[in-house]
Amino acid sequence: MSDAAEFLERLWGDGFHSLCARRPGGQFRFVAVDATPGELLARAGDLDGEDVWFGLHGMGAAPERRGGDADVTSVVALAADLDWHDPDRHKGADLPSEDEVRTRVRTLGSELTPLIVVETGGGLQCYWPLTVDVGPDDGAALQAALDAQLATVGLVNERGDLASVLRLPGTFNMKAEPVEVVIAAFRPGGYTPEYLRKRLPSVTARARSRAHGGGYVNDLAAIHAALDAAGRHQDLEALIALGKHHGAHSPFLATDGGLYVTRPGKPAGTSASIGNVAPGVVKVFSGAWPPFRQNGRYTADEIIDLAREDRSARGDAPPHTDDDAPADEERRRSSRNLPEEFWTARPELDRIRTAAHARARSADAVLGAVLARVSMLTPPTLRVDTGVVIPAPVNTYVGLVAQSGGGKTSAAAVARDLVPIERDDLVVDMPLGSGEGAVELFYEWQLEDQPDGKRTKVKRRTRTGVLLTLDEGQALTELGGRNGAVLLPVLRTAWSGETVGMTNAREETKRRLEAHTYRLSFIVGFQAAAAGALLADQERGTAQRFVLFSTVDPTIPDASPRWPTEPVLDQVPPTIPGQMITVDPAVAAEIRLRALQVARGELVLDPLDAHRDQSRARVGALLAVLAGRQGVTVDDWRLAGMILDTSDAVRRWVLDTNATVENELEDARTRAAIKRQRLAAKALDDDVHTRAVIGGARAMARVAHRQPGETVTRRDLSRATAGKHRHEADPDEMIAYAEQMTWIRADGDGWVAGAARPA
Repeated sequence: MSDAAEFLERLWGDGFHSLCARRPGGQFRFVAVDATPGELLARAGDLDGEDVWFGLHGMGAAPERRGGDADVTSVVALAADLDWHDPDRHKGADLPSEDEVRTRVRTLGSELTPLIVVETGGGLQCYWPLTVDVGPDDGAALQAALDAQLATVGLVNERGDLASVLRLPGTFNMKAEPVEVVIAAFRPGGYTPEYLRKRLPSVTARARSRAHGGGYVNDLAAIHAALDAAGRHQDLEALIALGKHHGAHSPFLATDGGLYVTRPGKPAGTSASIGNVAPGVVKVFSGAWPPFRQNGRYTADEIIDLAREDRSARGDAPPHTDDDAPADEERRRSSRNLPEEFWTARPELDRIRTAAHARARSADAVLGAVLARVSMLTPPTLRVDTGVVIPAPVNTYVGLVAQSGGGKTSAAAVARDLVPIERDDLVVDMPLGSGEGAVELFYEWQLEDQPDGKRTKVKRRTRTGVLLTLDEGQALTELGGRNGAVLLPVLRTAWSGETVGMTNAREETKRRLEAHTYRLSFIVGFQAAAAGALLADQERGTAQRFVLFSTVDPTIPDASPRWPTEPVLDQVPPTIPGQMITVDPAVAAEIRLRALQVARGELVLDPLDAHRDQSRARVGALLAVLAGRQGVTVDDWRLAGMILDTSDAVRRWVLDTNATVENELEDARTRAAIKRQRLAAKALDDDVHTRAVIGGARAMARVAHRQPGETVTRRDLSRATAGKHRHEADPDEMIAYAEQMTWIRADGDGWVAGAARPA
């Protein structure tokens, strides 16, 4: 079952997995396996002579029978069960032939080829592993899209629900003559959800059924009430201790009485890896919870003590109590979306949200694009004076981060309608090319009269502002990574408003933007992986200059609201040349205190927070401009803080997602290396065995040829071989090879020299 073990390791997710078996003509039997692939295989090994199926996706609790879609908590791969027609079993069924099934799978092409294919004896079971687990709703949507794609090539997935059970490689299909279930293809790699969404048709996922399972409760108040009624207060306390000390989150109570939490880096509702499996007993499913061992069982008291000891050993401060950090504040800081109180704080913010929701786009993402456009309408000389360092321009870099592959470009389009820009001195929505190209956009060709009476085309700076856009943020790191590229240094300098450009020998080819005479802002759309690459550029400071907004918005209503009738921005407040945007004295004092603490070594900031106060001041200034003012108030600072907190939450999600993907890639690389080593060892073993057979056969043949015409016994032949040959191969194999080569031939009870001599 070694192939089955590798198969399950690649597709295994946290949680319970169904194991289903049936003897020919008998009833189905079900067990729930909540540990490792090895345990499932061990149980399957006891089912000789039976059909065996397994549940692909992890479930939050032990299901009834095989479970239902509502029990699934994480999706690790897409799957399709593609039967071909069998006259004995499919009478009257309209199924393709075996050749048609195989041909139609190939027509999916290299872009959507299944990476794992299992032959069941009655069809193919194909798998598309994902590079990162997704929640059940996303998983159901992807599975429905895949099924629709299969239908376009004439294939029907017989097992489209998430809780379907599939044949286990290494077992036998017992429906007719026993046929072994074998792995026909096992290709490396995996598909990212974003990749699949772009290539699969857009369909509505089927409702997640609870037909096979009892479901679960995730309302915290209901969990408290249920545990109080059962006298199990300590159980919940143990899991909350994990949440405060190790990042566990989103507890839910299954109908079997088990209480579960999700591990760090996983979305709520997926990969429940800590479970209260019996009153007072907690089980750890995952190995991602030091100092707890995988599959270890602990009492609630032990969990609390271990968590406390581990935190103390790491020198962490005691966990906050509810009095120290109110629950709503904690939720606000961890949310990747701005809170309701932000949108209702001002009419212009409410109008931005209404417009975004009218177009079914994320209000956060539209707000980010609006702020970048508002920055373009302010004169380049207008800067924010916080009293620390030099006054900062309001050049604004916005990152629109897509969790599920959509909404980046369209969110920017909504912002264009909300804040139209039609000025000759501004260039907006220009795609990014290079650092030199960004500066070049401030210049135009013009015809000028020369002393000799001729008119010559020359480049002259005619523009005061440029708004750059980039739909796919991956191109930003690729463009910036080219040899000799100055793109990222130019962007970093331009964010600060300092002098940028190229000083060439010829006057007509010089391109130079003097400090604080230009406005340059930037809107970039990122997938999580590309945003992770940006955040990795911490030392040089590119990442710190972006404010991140999520393109996912759970608050978009079903019914479309009306587009706002009033404008978001009537006009930019008039400014006097050289005038600064001031900040409230209380805000200035807060910024100065933090700067002093850093300068004195009393406070060490995360590298990604190095420019946080400056970014917050810029956002506060833009919120003031939206409100028709030219000074940052305490309320502007408060609202800007909400935006930066939300940006931090998006950043943490990106880092956690990329860490999870990298860990999974590393696991895959490790498994691939182990497989290569195993194959190399097998090849070496085969080679050693073959040499032993040939070497021993030659030695046997020489004995017979030294005694022409005389019969030699098996013992004589065996004694002629070297010990190393007998250790690696059986003498009977050597004799058979020597006979095949006609070096010897059988003669009665012995052998004599054959027609050919060994070399």
